[in-house]
Amino acid sequence: MNPDTRNVIQRFCAYLRPYSWAIFVTLALALVLVPLEASYPILLGLVIDTMLGGSTTPFVDLPIP
Repeated sequence: MNPDTRNVIQRFCAYLRPYSWAIFVTLALALVLVPLEASYPILLGLVIDTMLGGSTTPFVDLPIP
């Protein structure tokens, strides 16, 4: 790696170091949000299929008490 590039990276990391806790929290919340956002179309499709009486075979078996 070029010494100038290494110097720039070290300076950039020095600027980020005081905010490392915020970066960690942001990444953790993103890891939680990604599966929730991905499940939204599946759940919406289930609701629409149920309301319109679409499929007779459910995509997901929900326990009904």
